[in-house]
This record gives sequence, C-alpha cells and structure tokens, in this order.
Amino acid sequence: VEEDFSESTSLAGASVRLVGNGKRFLAEPEDVNGDGRLDLMCQILTDDLNLEVGDSVVVLEAQTFDGTMITGSDFIRIVPD
Repeated sequence: VEEDFSESTSLAGASVRLVGNGKRFLAEPEDVNGDGRLDLMCQILTDDLNLEVGDSVVVLEAQTFDGTMITGSDFIRIVPD
C-alpha cells in the first residue's frame, strides 16, 4: 500500500529510492514519534536533493490515496562539505 504513496512522494525534488529491479520503493511504515500512528519512512539519495547553500526551506510533496495533493515544509540549514 505504501508503494502507491511513495511513487508520488518527493523531498526537494528527490524521489523515494527504488531497489532491486526498480519496482520496490525504500519506504516502510513505522511509528517514528511514538504517537501510535504509522508514519511512512522514505529513503532518498541526498545527492538528488535540489538544494543549494543558502536555501532555508525544504518542501515535501505527495499525493494521498484518494488523489489529494499535499505539501509540507520545514526550515533547514545546509552545511557545506
């Protein structure tokens, strides 16, 4: 079920990673914050993020199971290598 959601999910333009033959998303339901509700933990490649030094906000975009587009954002600080 989470694969349908993972397909539409991106963080700063980076998609959820695929494994194996490219048909399985690296995403698993897990209660990360202990609130009793499952969260969708997605793995992405940091090299795929469309972020630059000086960016201060990252945006997550996804589509819910009923087709509703959702967007979330948070503040970030990029530390150069």
